[in-house]
Amino acid sequence: MVGNLRGVKEGAERLVAAIEVDADRAVLDLAGEIDMATSGLLDGHLEDVVDRGAVHVVVDVEHVDFADSTFVTALLRARERVAPLGGSVRVVAPTAPVRRLLDITGVSTVPGIVVAAT
Repeated sequence: MVGNLRGVKEGAERLVAAIEVDADRAVLDLAGEIDMATSGLLDGHLEDVVDRGAVHVVVDVEHVDFADSTFVTALLRARERVAPLGGSVRVVAPTAPVRRLLDITGVSTVPGIVVAAT
């Protein structure tokens, strides 16, 4: 994926994001873990792409091994920023544990957030 590659180091990489912004669309291709230690990085990436004009945000989580409620919060914050602009947040390729988190918390049914296999 074209874009910036950024990560958090805590002994080993915990979260890496490849980011591509094209006009009003951004794709964040994430790998690693999303938790309290890495959620600030994710929040920063989401804020950055919206500040750069993206209102349609795709978050690819195919390579995310673990996510907790901080991921849910980040998605809801992103939705709050893009929804008034006619935008959306799309979460693609969630692993079974990530999909379960999104379903249990109700995020997969929130208007403006789409959870899709691809």
